[in-house]
Amino acid sequence: MMKEIRFLKINLSVGEISTLEINPDLIGGKKLALELICPSDPLSESNMLAIATGPFTGKKGIPHGGRFAVATYGIDGTRSVSSTGGRFGIALKLIGYDGLLIEGKAKDLSYISIDGSKVEILDAPYLKGTNVSECKKSLSDGRSIIACIGPAGEMLSPLSVILFDDSPAGRNGFGAVMGSKNLKAIKLSTNEVVNDPCLECPVKCEKRLNDHWEKAGITFMKHIGDKETVRKFVNLCNDLGVDSLRAGEIIEHPPKDTKELLDLLKNVQTRLSHVHEDPVKDMMDTFGFCAFSYGTFKVEDYLRIVRKSGFDFRI
Repeated sequence: MMKEIRFLKINLSVGEISTLEINPDLIGGKKLALELICPSDPLSESNMLAIATGPFTGKKGIPHGGRFAVATYGIDGTRSVSSTGGRFGIALKLIGYDGLLIEGKAKDLSYISIDGSKVEILDAPYLKGTNVSECKKSLSDGRSIIACIGPAGEMLSPLSVILFDDSPAGRNGFGAVMGSKNLKAIKLSTNEVVNDPCLECPVKCEKRLNDHWEKAGITFMKHIGDKETVRKFVNLCNDLGVDSLRAGEIIEHPPKDTKELLDLLKNVQTRLSHVHEDPVKDMMDTFGFCAFSYGTFKVEDYLRIVRKSGFDFRI
């Protein structure tokens, strides 16, 4: 029998903090995150931001990658979900939660601090306008893992994302949804060491190669040919909390600095690209497998791991 799934639920409008026990049949990942959100105007207080890990998120010895899902009603008003990775999902499970459900809007710019059973909504006017790197530096204390938005999220840009460590989430203005809630960051604190899951993954995939992101960058930045320019552009986007994939598709020339990129984003209107559903990737996201193991492992390998743990899962 699978254990109950435990979520931390936070209402920023009234400062209410509670726990939510969820039917384990929902398992986790994308499908669970989507199940929890309700139809809402994307920038309204009623819109929810759901973060859901999978049962294998953070487990060693399998291609996990620390994967988890983020869902909300995105900036175009549609139900949207993004799969991302890094240490955040692992740390959340170590603290004792399988996910977060955030709703409402804080009166002033704030951040959520979760340190074991101690959960606080703290004022953070001093973080207004800070880049992602500045925000993390200000909140970091050696025990913390931080998710935050940059200036793009605060200005409600449709290209804004949430940065979990250095992993972005949201191709539909997720950063703007978080910014509309006056929520700058989520800080997790744990005494346990949480390593980069890519370094511990048994699958030696392309994610571990130094030139992976440079090659990926060249594929979507049609107007930029050299790797060093791509590197600078991607780093700038990440620090501002901007989706570098979509920015690279629509910006014809790399901006000189932060101000120029933010100015370019002020009135940007983009059509979201259609994402084709893939049952294998859906299964991976549900359980918390690393997306970069897809192609290295076979479908039968994933199913064997899933069934060994007691799940009867079909695709």
